[in-house]
Amino acid sequence: MRIERLRIENFGEIKEFKAEFGGGLNVICPEYWPDILSIMVIVSGSRILGFNSTRHIFTPNTRIYASISGNFGKASIDLFYDESEPHGCGRRIILNDKKAAEEDLINAIGATFEREECSVFINEHDYRRYVPFAEYDFSKKINNYVLSGENKLPRNERVVWTNMFKLKEFKDRLHEFISSFSPVLINSSKDIWLSIKKDGTFFPLCCGEERDDLSMSERTVFNYLCFLEVSRFWGQIEGKLNFRESLPLYICDFICFIDEAVNIKPLIDRTLALGRQTFLFSDIKDTAERLINTDGIKVCISDGH
Repeated sequence: MRIERLRIENFGEIKEFKAEFGGGLNVICPEYWPDILSIMVIVSGSRILGFNSTRHIFTPNTRIYASISGNFGKASIDLFYDESEPHGCGRRIILNDKKAAEEDLINAIGATFEREECSVFINEHDYRRYVPFAEYDFSKKINNYVLSGENKLPRNERVVWTNMFKLKEFKDRLHEFISSFSPVLINSSKDIWLSIKKDGTFFPLCCGEERDDLSMSERTVFNYLCFLEVSRFWGQIEGKLNFRESLPLYICDFICFIDEAVNIKPLIDRTLALGRQTFLFSDIKDTAERLINTDGIKVCISDGH
């Protein structure tokens, strides 16, 4: 699926934000990007982020509009002030020219909590502030799929995941992913690579041995590559699980934690190779300058007003 456009008026500290988005990598650099991240995840049918009533307060002047498209067709989401609703947020959803409920949109997209969490990358320094949901450590995600059973399922996903883990093809794809995994370069000057153990745990490999003394820049690249590889695995099995839509990827700024001497183009190329609409949020406008010469990028810059 793809978010086509978004307009925000008088939401929290945002006076006005409006943008149209491309299907590749969209870089958004306003001051209040956590607010915009919350809204974009919500309008794309996800449920992992909500409005924090201590900061995000709908007023009579608040208006949020988004249009999205996908294999399900087209949908528009209109959020507005309604004092009878939680956080004062009313909503109007039009799905293929017909009025629809939020659950209709979620079902059309095929969203689950696990897929939603695996679509959001929060760096180690920001995730506790902005995202109160479960998983940050993507290095153990594949390992969790190997070990999970009916008694260790993600919240509210018992039926979906019980059926999924009974699928022999899912287990076969998981085994194939692990056994055919090719190491991914983290730092060429130190010969550090991302690799995977037989149990599905990612780890940094250097000169044939596991390494745990990564620099902040190397650790950031490691975490991000884990995120991409988990997303790649989901891309391989989505069709087998009857998920017709690929969810957008939402990436909170990781580039500012990577040394400027590091070539970030391979990371962006690996991201674009997943074939999913991607949003990179940053409060540092230099992020856009580091990416502007990379093919397939649409840079959207706003100060949130």
